[in-house]
Amino acid sequence: MQIFSSSAIVKTYAPAPHNPTLITPQRPDNHAITPDMHMTDSSQSSTPLSDAILNVKDVHFTYPQTTSPVLTDISLSLRTNRICALIGPNAAGKSTLIKLMLGQLSPTQGSITLGSHSVSSLPPIDRAKHICYVPQRGSLSFAYTVRQVVEMGRFALGKSEAAVNWALELCDLKPQENKIYAELSGGQQQRVTIARALAQSYTDPASSPSQNPASKLKVFLLDEPGSNLDLWHVQQMMNVLKERADAGFAVLVVLHDLNLAARYADDVILLNQGNLVAAGPWDTVLQKHILEDVYRVHLHQVHSEHTNRPMFFVD
Repeated sequence: MQIFSSSAIVKTYAPAPHNPTLITPQRPDNHAITPDMHMTDSSQSSTPLSDAILNVKDVHFTYPQTTSPVLTDISLSLRTNRICALIGPNAAGKSTLIKLMLGQLSPTQGSITLGSHSVSSLPPIDRAKHICYVPQRGSLSFAYTVRQVVEMGRFALGKSEAAVNWALELCDLKPQENKIYAELSGGQQQRVTIARALAQSYTDPASSPSQNPASKLKVFLLDEPGSNLDLWHVQQMMNVLKERADAGFAVLVVLHDLNLAARYADDVILLNQGNLVAAGPWDTVLQKHILEDVYRVHLHQVHSEHTNRPMFFVD
């Protein structure tokens, strides 16, 4: 059963037929991830950048040469000025959904649009002008320096020393800028990858949009960016993503840390076994009984006095 409300999409799955738990609609939120009734038709005019910018509609995906679907009937929208956490157990389909949003894969059924354009139909250089991406792990094997790797983030937008220096500073990498990327620790390499995407997202505040190709960039996708980072750098990274959202980006970040999602996310998407379990403002999705059903653990929930957000611990 699927329940649509003004603030969330909720699906409940069970091994045997029964009456699903209904999620009571919460407060309306005009910036929430919206159900498919609010999706943008790619044949219509482009979605305003201040509204839904990346739309996933009725998407199914099965890898070639296989028969089992990885994603089934996924519909959601990403909006600017929001951090959205994409959560779910291992093999839920999170990384595949990111690759579909990037245009690296094409849906078996359904559509993914950036404004009025099909993402998979855009040439890679055009996608790089609109979408920043941090992969789960880097794959560079040549003897590039840290600075050279960060400069690669500008390949579709033009060189910018200011962008590279800004990104290196944000990611605490200035002391390592001349070191060889392949010789760094896993955590340092991940920070370089994040810095590369940040350099791509940089907009010179002194120039007009017509002078700034990066002003078109409005989507920031990150696949488990904190997996190799220590606590201090994870917090730093999330604060930088909040700044990017405040600057007008739609930020989607794959997280396994529920408490990180609870602290920083405006919206949450919860996947399980290729299905959309719930999507909406964080307080409609990060509910104890929903998470326990999906993760198959008993959770203890407390509230942080500092943030007034929930924290979850395995009981």
